[in-house]
Amino acid sequence: MYQVWTYPSPLGPIRLTMNEIGQLVSLVLEEGKLSDNSGPIAVEAASNGADFVYFTNYLQAYFEGDPPLLDPSRLAPLHSTPFRLKVWQELLSLPFGQLISYGELGRRVAPSSKHMAQEIGQAVGANPIPLIIPCHRVVGSKGQLTGYAGGIPLKKRLLTHEGISIAGDRVLERKKSE
Repeated sequence: MYQVWTYPSPLGPIRLTMNEIGQLVSLVLEEGKLSDNSGPIAVEAASNGADFVYFTNYLQAYFEGDPPLLDPSRLAPLHSTPFRLKVWQELLSLPFGQLISYGELGRRVAPSSKHMAQEIGQAVGANPIPLIIPCHRVVGSKGQLTGYAGGIPLKKRLLTHEGISIAGDRVLERKKSE
């Protein structure tokens, strides 16, 4: 049985869903109206947030501008495939305030393949744990803000919070991933 807890963030309520062994399986940001793509899983409301402290502490630190390193073994994203997990693992390696293009992400995930844009975009878009698996840090090759399930306004807000300068729907200054 999955447990659910709502964290009151500066972005509004964030619904966290955890499996029976304490791994986070999904995160839903209410402000961005990100759809809950968890599918038909049985959930019950947690009696208190004690089991979610690891994740609520992470989110608190994120909103204070200094998120700690995250233990990937604490995550078990719903609807994962080996390819998606590889993409999401790469996203987890991006530090706070650092961006990556879809093209660079594709080169890192599948260096021998030249045409990964669609697959990368689908994997990024299928991320069930946004914010923690930072899919909002993926931008177009020229810094354009594209493809965020929570909408471009929320993506702008998250990137601005991380110190990224934005004008319109384009990044003005960005730290390139190394």
